[in-house]
Amino acid sequence: MPDYDFVKLFIDEAHRRGMKVLASFNIFCEGSGLFKRGIIYDTHKNWQSINYVPGKGLIPVTEIEDKMTLFTNPALPAVQEYERSILVECAKMYPIDGIMVDRTRYDNLQSDFSDFSRNAFETYIRQKVERFPEDIYEWVKQEDGSYKCVTGSLFKQWIEWRASVIYRFFKDTRAALKAARPDIIFAAYTGAWYPSYYEVGANWASRTYDPSGDFSWATERYKDYAYAELLDLYTNGNYYWNVTLEEYRKSNGTHKNETDSKLSSGEHLCVEGGCLYSRQLLGNNPFCGGLYVEDYKHDVEQFKRAVKMNLKMSDGLMVFDIVHIISRNWWDVLTQAVKEAEQEMHAESMNH
Repeated sequence: MPDYDFVKLFIDEAHRRGMKVLASFNIFCEGSGLFKRGIIYDTHKNWQSINYVPGKGLIPVTEIEDKMTLFTNPALPAVQEYERSILVECAKMYPIDGIMVDRTRYDNLQSDFSDFSRNAFETYIRQKVERFPEDIYEWVKQEDGSYKCVTGSLFKQWIEWRASVIYRFFKDTRAALKAARPDIIFAAYTGAWYPSYYEVGANWASRTYDPSGDFSWATERYKDYAYAELLDLYTNGNYYWNVTLEEYRKSNGTHKNETDSKLSSGEHLCVEGGCLYSRQLLGNNPFCGGLYVEDYKHDVEQFKRAVKMNLKMSDGLMVFDIVHIISRNWWDVLTQAVKEAEQEMHAESMNH
């Protein structure tokens, strides 16, 4: 419907009701494997990520079987300029209150091993990579047929370089948006699982936090590419069934997040733990705790507990995704949970 400006209508109606609207964008994801559509299928095939796939080697992402979400190579200047131009265009065209970026990261640990990335990495570390990608890491086949990631001598520098790529996009994009609209809110959304989020190159922590003291994958320079201070608003995804630390401790403790290459464990893998850990990593930077409605589709009470925990332990609530509230008709449930959280927090503040 080319003559129907849905975005304008949405903003106008929201503003009439005293609401603020942030336009959300999937940044480096430019292809649908299900429909075989997107710019990396036609106009910009050379922008697609080259993934290092276990047992298969280096493969263009459009040629990976059963892959639904297809990424570009974030390191390409043309890709960054293209994505940024869309955000600036939106900011100029509409009286939007803010821009929220999602998937502003690499696809996963397998992405991107193109010739461009190799050359850019070599420039960054000022040396040639003799064995690519083996000097970064190698997929080694095990006796049971599975593949194990064996890191090479340049692995930590590779992780650092990728974080620098994503940081540069955030820095340049903030500058461009503020130049277009000084009042605009620049926001971002990521998964909450920081200990394994290095696999996608996104260091969403504060620059005051140095992960090199806590994690073997982090160099001393990794903290230089933390981008929390570049944001006006941040929300994480505490996408876990377990709400409390007590519940997590009673569970088997393992969890595989969307972006992870393997199972992980740790007390951050529950709603309460995710909020506590995010607070520690972000310092004075506020955040909204996020939840995924479908995690609780069989238990409405657990959903309410997750809503209340995020509101109590963070600076707000992000509900992903509105379609699940609509389809389950959980508006009253959500409203009740928010009211209960407000009442409980008020009671606690009075006691103190």
